[in-house]
Amino acid sequence: MAGKKLFYLYKRKNIYYVQLKNPRTGKPLPARSTGQSNKEKAEYIARKWVFEGLPESTDQLQTQDNIHAVDEALSILKETKNLSKQDVKRFLHYFKSKGFLADYTLSSDNEITVIDYLLNFWDYKKSPYVLEKKAYGHSIGLRRCKEAGESVNLHWKPYFKNTLLTSIDKQILKNFSLFLSKKKKVSRDGSELDETLSALTINRIIGYGTIAFKWAYKNDLILNDPTIGLMNFSGQQRKRGILTDDEVKKLFTSGDWRKNEGAKLGNLLACQTGMRAGEIIALRIRDIGTDRLFIRHSWSNADGLKSTKTNMEREIPILPDTRSALLDYARKNPHGFTPDSFVFFQMDTDERPMRQETLLSRLRFALESIDILIEEQKARNIVFHSWRHYYARKMADVLSERTAKLTGHLTPEMLEHYANHANKEDFKKAADATSKVFGRILEFKVKEA
Repeated sequence: MAGKKLFYLYKRKNIYYVQLKNPRTGKPLPARSTGQSNKEKAEYIARKWVFEGLPESTDQLQTQDNIHAVDEALSILKETKNLSKQDVKRFLHYFKSKGFLADYTLSSDNEITVIDYLLNFWDYKKSPYVLEKKAYGHSIGLRRCKEAGESVNLHWKPYFKNTLLTSIDKQILKNFSLFLSKKKKVSRDGSELDETLSALTINRIIGYGTIAFKWAYKNDLILNDPTIGLMNFSGQQRKRGILTDDEVKKLFTSGDWRKNEGAKLGNLLACQTGMRAGEIIALRIRDIGTDRLFIRHSWSNADGLKSTKTNMEREIPILPDTRSALLDYARKNPHGFTPDSFVFFQMDTDERPMRQETLLSRLRFALESIDILIEEQKARNIVFHSWRHYYARKMADVLSERTAKLTGHLTPEMLEHYANHANKEDFKKAADATSKVFGRILEFKVKEA
């Protein structure tokens, strides 16, 4: 170190101050008082600080490496141009995590509100969250983002108004959830109903926010995670109603489907396979095998043709008569009969398949035609998705114990897992079960509809 100046010593009001030199930057550190009026004693203290470190208020020594690192960081920070508020938040968040700050408040200039943040978060085209999900190979649909955005506008916006994102905390979210628990349902015409929102609906509404706030915390947009310890409302999803075998047979043999062969065939397919509505209308000619269907896609109006709900392809056994009915119906497609043609087509366009709503509306009408009126359908909670539960119940009676619950019932989720991992022997068992169950119950020709 010979020849290198290690510190600067100067006198102020009869007391000597010292500025140590940062060897990394070559610049002097902030001045410190030696408390000495004698220059020799002041120099002794200065040299001691050079080699042992500066004393802290706790009588502990701050090492030279720490001193130089902090000084260098501050020098870089001063030279940094266009420092953003987000950059500042990251520094302050670090200091708070180390216990140096109890809390902090930034200027509210250009501060984003809760609503603006949530709407941007669920904007399928602009959201950094969506881009991140896609980058890591996770699926997220336009339909889900659209539903979330609608929920934010309907439920969050009237309550939070201009509330800033940085002010959000667990208590605010708790108050919002309690507010929702007293909120009335609204009918399609906009009129308020006597019934309040269900627990599951409230949890879904809150969920759109908790996902966004967790992401904001992990990405240093907010100081704390306001969702930690936030309780969900207790409530179970209402069980889907299931038709009896006699009702199913009557529905398909004598029910009035308004001369819509496609809707009848789609419902039959759901009954015999447990497929979802989106998977059924997404079927193309190439998905029809000699003895099975290849479930490769689903369809939503927002996303178009997309992967299945589980992001996995599966194979489902199909009865010969049903396979023939699918091909016969598909040949009526006015837009052509090619491998990429939709089986369940629309007459006015070849860009999208039959609407999901058609499957349900024709089912409701056909049920009414066999004296299961709308009021009873609602009371029994019979919807299109009921076919998955009907199929699961019927298949549980004949499939092996390795796929059934101890209670003797098979859930739609277990069936889908079974289909995803089925080997040749498993598939044959499922095919035999399908033939045994549905070949006996549904002895009719679909194309006579």
